[in-house]
Amino acid sequence: QGGISGYQWYAKIGSSGSWQAINGATSATYSFVPGSYAVGDFWFKVVITGADGGVTDSYDAGYTNVKITVVQAPQITSPAATPAEGPLTQTVTLSASVTSTETATYQWQEQIGGSWQAINGATSVTSTVSVSDSAATTHSYRLIASNIGGSSTSSTVTYTSVAVPTISSVSASPTSGPLSQSVTLSATVSGATSLQWEEQISGTWTAISGATSATSTVSVSDSAATTHSYRLIASNIGGS
Repeated sequence: QGGISGYQWYAKIGSSGSWQAINGATSATYSFVPGSYAVGDFWFKVVITGADGGVTDSYDAGYTNVKITVVQAPQITSPAATPAEGPLTQTVTLSASVTSTETATYQWQEQIGGSWQAINGATSVTSTVSVSDSAATTHSYRLIASNIGGSSTSSTVTYTSVAVPTISSVSASPTSGPLSQSVTLSATVSGATSLQWEEQISGTWTAISGATSATSTVSVSDSAATTHSYRLIASNIGGS
């Protein structure tokens, strides 16, 4: 009859917890900020005091205690791109470990022109993407994992496509000479991590032992006039 003189909201953690008054929560409306609480189930109630000082009721809008479940956003660890480098055309596997207490959704993104863009179809924790470059390129990827508690973004992983080595100015010196002769094989090579000179013997290209530099020396010892054919194989992770 005397009206309402005050409100006090209470909270408890879990259904078996004890009710604790929420400091400052003395209005008809209380705003709950999940970020200020741990993950779990929280219960709330309000005690309304009459103008005469008596407690008139203890209820929420539905005349029951209110339960709110605080859900943490997914946690992402160990993102990876496999392989991390390779040829200009390659299938890359993107993967990560994700922990989520609720059902989560996933979206891998690629950074293109400085902007992150969703990769069509890459909506699983482990997804594959196709790379097809015309020149050496570093691709950057990240995973967005979301649930009712929010979204998390993984650290960036990369795949670097590598062009095959280039070979120019291949020569044998001298190009002719006596039956027994040391011949210097040379070439200008860019981007190689390994080199191997080969000789064509009876129609088959065979590696020359020890001839693994851009400039290598081979020994010729023939019993009759013979033409020797040589070539250089230059390789890196992008191919040969």
